[in-house]
Amino acid sequence: MAKRTTRPQVNPEAEPGVPSESPRPKDPDRVSVEDIEDLLTKLPGVHRARVAVNDVGYIEEVHVLATDRRAPKQVVRDIESLLAAKWAIRIDHKRISVAQVRGMEEYLDLGELAVQSFRMDLDKETGLLTAGVTCMLANDPQRLIEGRFLGRNLPSQQATALVAAVVNAIEQVPGVASAIAVRGVVECRLGDQAVLNVGLAYLNFRQKEDLAVGVAVIRGDLHRAAVEATMDAYERTLRYPPPPPVLPQDYFR
Repeated sequence: MAKRTTRPQVNPEAEPGVPSESPRPKDPDRVSVEDIEDLLTKLPGVHRARVAVNDVGYIEEVHVLATDRRAPKQVVRDIESLLAAKWAIRIDHKRISVAQVRGMEEYLDLGELAVQSFRMDLDKETGLLTAGVTCMLANDPQRLIEGRFLGRNLPSQQATALVAAVVNAIEQVPGVASAIAVRGVVECRLGDQAVLNVGLAYLNFRQKEDLAVGVAVIRGDLHRAAVEATMDAYERTLRYPPPPPVLPQDYFR
């Protein structure tokens, strides 16, 4: 699918103050809407952006979702300056709308969680199995997070025990969804590959139960696959909890 593209909106007749020799990109048709949206999200406080263009490629509307730490007028000025400096695109401030959400920081990226090690320990006297995992947050490498699960030593439940240990570690990540529970651990085959699927139930920002799903190829090591599939569920869903809907859903589908 071809990318939507836009071009600098410089019209000397409609804008007398703009000289005809104003700088333009060498190939403006290669400026895609997706590139613009991605660049806008790099502005301080801007979480998401949507750009609408008309049939000839000029920007009609810019909608951004931002935190409330900066004034909307400042966000608009930053957008105008960024587009002008990067691609010589000039846009009327009236075409830019800013929706701000108080406390949006709670819904931003919670950070990369890396598994350093995992283990299974059996107490022969009691018959209890302890699954443990040690994790580290990329934004706080000095802090180690220990996840544990204690249960009966049932061979069919060892993968589930490791999943529960990883969940215990995930629950200690600041800002992560609360009340996470193991919904299911299912092994299946895709062609000639054995695959492990992990489902985690959690409460979303509406306090409704939702499902995070992760998957990993087993490759002969069921325990490692259990850890990888659980971390996949974190990376896919729990690490990036969705923000509350403040604009029409069509903007963010």
